[in-house]
Amino acid sequence: MSNNEYLLCSVRSASNPAPYSRNAGWLLTAALLLTFSAPPVLAQLTDYEVDQIQFMKEEEKLARDVYTALGENWDLAVFGNIARSEQNHMNQMDTLLNTFGLPDPASPLPGVFNNPVLQHLYDRLTATGSTSLRAALGVGELIEVVDIDDLSDLIDAAQQPSIVSTAERLRSASYNHLAAFRNQLALLPELDRTSSSTLFNLSARAVLGTGEDSLITGFVVRGETPLQVLLLVRGPSIAPFGIEDPALDPALSLYHEETLIAENDQWGTAVTAETLSAHGIYPLAPNDAAVLLDLAPGIYTVIAHNHSSGAIGLSEIYGFPTENQTSSLANLSVRARTAPGDDRLIAGFMVRGEEPLPLLVRALSPTLLDYGVVDTVDRLEMETHVGDAPAVTLSDWLGPNVLGSVPSLFWPGTLLEPMDIIQPVAGAVTLHALAPGDESGIVLLDVTIL
Repeated sequence: MSNNEYLLCSVRSASNPAPYSRNAGWLLTAALLLTFSAPPVLAQLTDYEVDQIQFMKEEEKLARDVYTALGENWDLAVFGNIARSEQNHMNQMDTLLNTFGLPDPASPLPGVFNNPVLQHLYDRLTATGSTSLRAALGVGELIEVVDIDDLSDLIDAAQQPSIVSTAERLRSASYNHLAAFRNQLALLPELDRTSSSTLFNLSARAVLGTGEDSLITGFVVRGETPLQVLLLVRGPSIAPFGIEDPALDPALSLYHEETLIAENDQWGTAVTAETLSAHGIYPLAPNDAAVLLDLAPGIYTVIAHNHSSGAIGLSEIYGFPTENQTSSLANLSVRARTAPGDDRLIAGFMVRGEEPLPLLVRALSPTLLDYGVVDTVDRLEMETHVGDAPAVTLSDWLGPNVLGSVPSLFWPGTLLEPMDIIQPVAGAVTLHALAPGDESGIVLLDVTIL
């Protein structure tokens, strides 16, 4: 198993990871920092089973202690009821520990964990859950989803019938817990996310490589009419801005879903200088690439190439609604390699309008393993710059803006992939994808209108 596959496995001790699973438990992403040494046990248990029985005892304690703490903050019966159920889960894990002669790894003190990863998560989740009832219910939703994934992995991999039957009972109860938290979330007032503002453009700066190292930008045209869209890939024209190694002959290919619909290398007459000037866009150099065309509502992808020397390129997408065009850009994304220093992946976009625009911003890398991308980074951070406000750096998605407010469809595959909700007004927003240390790998920066 590769390090990246290991990252997406279920919430396990680092010494004996579970077999790879798509819906892997995300706590292991943090547990990569640790190793557990299991004491000798009865010979009929595998090392995997030993680790999981002990780890699951503390994981069930995490659920009980978090729900107990949240129940003290919020006058809602669901927290106390499920906390009592989690105590029953702990008792069932105790039965397995006693049956197989394993020591109990859990501290008897509420909110205290011998596993430092679980201690960090307890502190973080209780803090997030204290900010609002919605966030508290979102914490419960997250814990139950992770628990279900971990128990499913245990059911698939364990050999002892008593372990499998216990895990099946606990998983069935966890599905009920998950439904209870989601039912309570559905009773809360709907979030008001209406806005007349729109996304105007996306720009992404990265190395123009080949294959997985290509600079790939994606966007969605949303509405009922075509939208005039300008696509640019710059190389020579970014040299005056301090770029020491610009791509000298960039080109672009535009796809509608999987169909190639346009290409350009050296823009020539593809777009006029007057069009650029009318929209305040910096002039192009002769070797830059450009396409201007009306696009029907749908999903589009731009792949930036480089036919000559140099490396750094800038891919840009602009939406220019003309008369009788009511569509707009709805989702923007960029996939490229990020590396230390000036080679980090940077994406920026503009918001037009007078009202705040609710946006979900994400930085993904381990999740990309599920889509065939191999060269990812295990951990990353996202630095968000909104107008003149101080930059915000995130290394996960456990904040109060997200839990309880973002459907699980958008959840990253691990806890250590940043995600946040921002509401910028008219102006510029910039996202930086940072890999700690000297790591380099493929990252996706994604912006979605909520």
